Amino acid sequence: KTKHKDLKLHDIFHDLALYIGGKEYGHASATEHTCHLSLLGIDDAEHKYNASGTANKVRTLLCDPDSDSKSDLHSVYIAHLTNFKWSRVLSLRGYRMYELPKSIEDLSLLKYLHLSYSNVKRLPSSIGKLCNLQILDLSVSKIEELPKEIGELSNLRYLGLKDIEELKFITEGLGKLTNLRILYRFIVSDGKENTRGCNIRELKDLNKLKGELLIECLGGGRVKVIDAKNAQLKEKHELIGVKFYFEEQEDDRVGNASEERSLLEALEPPYGIERLGIYSYKGDRDGIWIPIMGRCRHYSCSVAHCWQQ
Repeated sequence: KTKHKDLKLHDIFHDLALYIGGKEYGHASATEHTCHLSLLGIDDAEHKYNASGTANKVRTLLCDPDSDSKSDLHSVYIAHLTNFKWSRVLSLRGYRMYELPKSIEDLSLLKYLHLSYSNVKRLPSSIGKLCNLQILDLSVSKIEELPKEIGELSNLRYLGLKDIEELKFITEGLGKLTNLRILYRFIVSDGKENTRGCNIRELKDLNKLKGELLIECLGGGRVKVIDAKNAQLKEKHELIGVKFYFEEQEDDRVGNASEERSLLEALEPPYGIERLGIYSYKGDRDGIWIPIMGRCRHYSCSVAHCWQQ
């Protein structure tokens, strides 16, 4: 019989990663050979400063926040951001920064930018220079609006906008992201005060969308029926769930039942949809629920806060 010793599984994976990565992997320290640098769990801002200054060939940089966020932010992500021009992956998850520097454009090879749970409120217009970016995760951040330059990210596949309470406005241009697979949230603009936000027809060419899609601010006369038809939701065959929110904003006019019924008919979901939600809807249900629910493959529709006028 042999004696068995307890061994944590993550230690095995850690040692395996070190063995495979060799000189290309670094944790808290970097050399001229380092391609993948992790600063996770490192609380010393000066240590991060030295590591980031050395690693000018880094392809992957993983970071997390610490208690001294101000000094860490300036030393690593502003003073040394241009050092990471070879980076493909940059994770700033949870950082307490309020905006990204314009120099983010120097990371032209970047494919993955992770800003979820951060305090970022706005993105610089230079974000549009990241022509190779495929994943931009802003979930659970403090982002307030998306700049029109987002539309220049022609290779973007994933735009994480889940659970962002502060996000109220998306500028026009989203319709140019024809490679987009995951969007999750689309906010219709009212077009007031010289703002050029997203018209619902910008969904027309986004036929690669997958998963679930929430369409907000449909009430208050914001959306024309012809624009809703041009969105061609029924052509998004890889969507498995759609939610329509007809809530009205403070400055919107009061919508009427006839308008909202016509609008809902125009927003015909794709065949085989599995989940359907319709909220704050004022139109009548006669003759419209059967064909829509008939397209729910498992009839797992969720209808809440709907009423018949």
